Amino acid sequence: MKAKAPGDTRREDPVVVVIGDDEVPVAEAQFAGPLPLAQIASKCGVSERTLTRRFIEATGLTPLRYQQRLRLERAEHLIGHGATVEAAARTVGFQDARMLRRLRARESD
Repeated sequence: MKAKAPGDTRREDPVVVVIGDDEVPVAEAQFAGPLPLAQIASKCGVSERTLTRRFIEATGLTPLRYQQRLRLERAEHLIGHGATVEAAARTVGFQDARMLRRLRARESD
């Protein structure tokens, strides 16, 4: 399995989960929606646990943490271009700004 690291700025390349002979692109453009682990695992022919384990091996993060990192990066970009924290949070997939504030605080520690 291989995946692009969250800090990698080459966003034109999709994250690709490789298990056996299967390559499953994980579209970063869909980071604002639910994370379909069961669907991705099913396409790869593995369990969600195996998918998660291999994702961690490739990125150092769980799929959820990876998604949160992508959301945080996009929200920071939006805020830097004049969006409010609340607007940025909703745009990237959070229900409200609380989680975004929590992640920003955790990343700055």
